[in-house]
Amino acid sequence: IIGNGLGIFAENYSLLMVARFIAGLPHGAYFSVAGLSAASMAPAGARGRAVAMVGMGLSVATVLGVPAAQALGSALGWQAAYMLVVLVGLVTLAGLWVLMPHMVRMPATSVKTELGAFSRPQVWLSLAMGAIGFGGMFAVYTYITWTMTERAGMAESLMWLVLMVYGIGNVAGNYFGGWLADRSLEKGILFSLITITLILVAFFFTSHNPILGTINFGLIGFFGASLTPSLQIRLMDVAGDAQTLAASLNHSALNLANAAGAAIGGVVVGAGMGYASPALAGAALSAVAILIWIGAQFVKK
Repeated sequence: IIGNGLGIFAENYSLLMVARFIAGLPHGAYFSVAGLSAASMAPAGARGRAVAMVGMGLSVATVLGVPAAQALGSALGWQAAYMLVVLVGLVTLAGLWVLMPHMVRMPATSVKTELGAFSRPQVWLSLAMGAIGFGGMFAVYTYITWTMTERAGMAESLMWLVLMVYGIGNVAGNYFGGWLADRSLEKGILFSLITITLILVAFFFTSHNPILGTINFGLIGFFGASLTPSLQIRLMDVAGDAQTLAASLNHSALNLANAAGAAIGGVVVGAGMGYASPALAGAALSAVAILIWIGAQFVKK
């Protein structure tokens, strides 16, 4: 709330970057504790769906919040988008204060115990799957406006529709991912990584068409989101007593993927390969994540 509130009053780029840093700082901490709380309250065999429900908030925000913020910013100025986020944050804070149960069943932990997660090879392998496997999705997402307007010829005024389709894919994929995690955790991760790879390759060939490109972009959101619950549960399973840190590391991996995917996408676009090229670069990243998953099957858990 504070970070986005500062964004409203940012008078230059430097101050805006500081505001964005503050807004992003608690991201991993919030989702780690929220996911862990949901998993601890879930009945046996339903942890994946519980974690997916927490992630569903982010997916719904992608469906409704991103297009709404973009439309509001276009109509009333970019500060209005930050005002909307601050308002939603205040409502959410009040809701958590009133409705969130006190987690008395969650055991106390220590910094030493939590940092012990880094001594486990499977923790590092799980993080690598997320940080590399998600990179392709963010490489495409970062440059989607230019891809759809410059390559597919879509009017910029219709970009809200493209983002909404992606968000709908996120919502459905997140729910599917929770179901997948409860059925077969390891196979679910492999399935998601393979489908992400294939759908990114498909986007390279369909992004010249506004309709096919939009549908394909929605599928990227679907299969990308399906990976999140399985990786979250896997990290919690292989981290031993370091449950809180393990839960937060999943989102750290996603944030690394966000930054790396955008950077790699920028490199290939800047090299003159076109706005569709980040999709192929992203597919290569997902293929590497598949190799990491295969290697992880031979490492002691």
